Amino acid sequence: MIQSCDVFVDAQGIIYSTDYNGGLSVIEYLG
Repeated sequence: MIQSCDVFVDAQGIIYSTDYNGGLSVIEYLG
């Protein structure tokens, strides 16, 4: 698991997460 520092979830359930290495992950919640 990447240790993340910022997490934002929009109204459509899309998760934006930034890690300490400066990367951005965009994750869609399907559940």
